[in-house]
Amino acid sequence: MASVKVPNAATKRAMQEIRERKGKRVGTAEELFEDLGLLRQDIEIRPASPDDIPAITRVLVDTWRTTFRGLLSDGFLDGMTYERQEYRHKF
Repeated sequence: MASVKVPNAATKRAMQEIRERKGKRVGTAEELFEDLGLLRQDIEIRPASPDDIPAITRVLVDTWRTTFRGLLSDGFLDGMTYERQEYRHKF
């Protein structure tokens, strides 16, 4: 089963480069699924469970550090920890 991800700018650029190498235009999400060999039924959207918390916190911390670097203080971003975010999601 594939994870559902919202593509960021780097992912979109990579997808475009792959398609350009294959001689295809940048298309829809459905076309991307097809290119990657995924079918809609391979994707399950469900509520998060406690077992998902470590992965969610890694995405959150890494995304904030990447997205807000240069906009927020380095001290704040570097002070974000997976452990602290896991604690926040558990309680």
